[in-house]
Amino acid sequence: MKKRTWLFVIVSLVVLASAVVVLNLTLRGSRYETAVAVRAQVVERGRLEDRVSGNGSFTPRTSITVVAQVSAEVEAVAVREGDRVEAGAVLVRLRDDDFTLARDKARAALESARRGVAQSLVTLRSQYRAAAASLADAKLALDRNRELIASKSISEDTLQRSQSAYDAAELNVESLREQLNLRSGVSLSAEPQLDASRDAAVIEASPEVEQALLAVRSAEDSIRKCTVVSPVAGTVTMVRPSVGDLAAASSPLARIESLDDMLAEIQIDEVDVGKIREGLAVEVTSDSLIGTTLTGTVESIAPTISTVGATRVSLVEVRITGTADGGSQPGLRAGASCSARISANVRQDVLIVPISAIVTEDNLSFVFALVPTGKANRSGAEVFSLARREIRTGTSDVTDVEVLSGLAEADRVATGSLKLLRDGILVTVRPEELPQ
Repeated sequence: MKKRTWLFVIVSLVVLASAVVVLNLTLRGSRYETAVAVRAQVVERGRLEDRVSGNGSFTPRTSITVVAQVSAEVEAVAVREGDRVEAGAVLVRLRDDDFTLARDKARAALESARRGVAQSLVTLRSQYRAAAASLADAKLALDRNRELIASKSISEDTLQRSQSAYDAAELNVESLREQLNLRSGVSLSAEPQLDASRDAAVIEASPEVEQALLAVRSAEDSIRKCTVVSPVAGTVTMVRPSVGDLAAASSPLARIESLDDMLAEIQIDEVDVGKIREGLAVEVTSDSLIGTTLTGTVESIAPTISTVGATRVSLVEVRITGTADGGSQPGLRAGASCSARISANVRQDVLIVPISAIVTEDNLSFVFALVPTGKANRSGAEVFSLARREIRTGTSDVTDVEVLSGLAEADRVATGSLKLLRDGILVTVRPEELPQ
């Protein structure tokens, strides 16, 4: 009886152990069968380009608004909008009648001033000569009276009168010499110029002649300003007046722009402007140029930040150099809107993962790496275990991020919706994500 009991116990234990083994194998197999299918991507080395984007408009490098420099009636308009003009080409003519009359009057006043100065020189020289002769006569009379007073042939009063006459004649000569020298533009104490050899220079240097000459030149300048010319070569993009209009001084008449030398003025967010430097490559597109991508370079970056709406931006000027396909550059329209993509930083041969593979928490970046388990489910799909790894990132573009540490080339990472993923869960790669 005891032997049969022990035999039953042993058989029962063997059956129970077999059942446990079968159950364990079954459960383990079902665990792999429940692995979650995820999107995944292999970590590879490649080229990463950090691009900064902004919007703006085309503007000519040269844009000059020509204004009236005098007030006058418009006599003729020589150009129309769209005309190509060279530097010096006539744009508008203003009536110069009033300025011509003013010039003629100024010229008459100039000649009168010249005659007046010439006459004053002649008069002063004549008066000086007469005064010098009077002084000589007074000196002779004084010397004779001094001899006569010694022999008591004349009275003291007579001698005193001759002395007074001499002193007066001397003062008169001194006064006329100073007046003549002042008019001649030389030192007051210098010996006066009594001939007319320097009269022409003296006349032209006189204040009244210089003032009259300025009036003539001012009137002539106003006449010249009545013919309005283009200061540069370019295209006429605006003509304001019509014939018969009164053009006030400083009022705009026409605008000349260099439409064959355009810039793209792009507004770049203040967050990104620090990434940009002069000389960087730029791609420019515009709704006015469907299907054409222009190429260019950053030419200048504004040193200031301005507020546009709710955004703070800096103005970046892009020089257009050609088209992306190497074709001829199409005509650009000033003021047309455009968008620019600036290659701020290009990194070669770096580890790259898609932005969709990164989870950010508390300013730290993580990915879910796929670690092989060496197992496969019943359909033959390889099963992986997720490992949450902290990574350090570098340059990024619209879709990808540079990995500086935390991953190696050929690692696989989960991408897409990562909210339901956890460290350690089993996953398989969706069939469409497997390498062909």
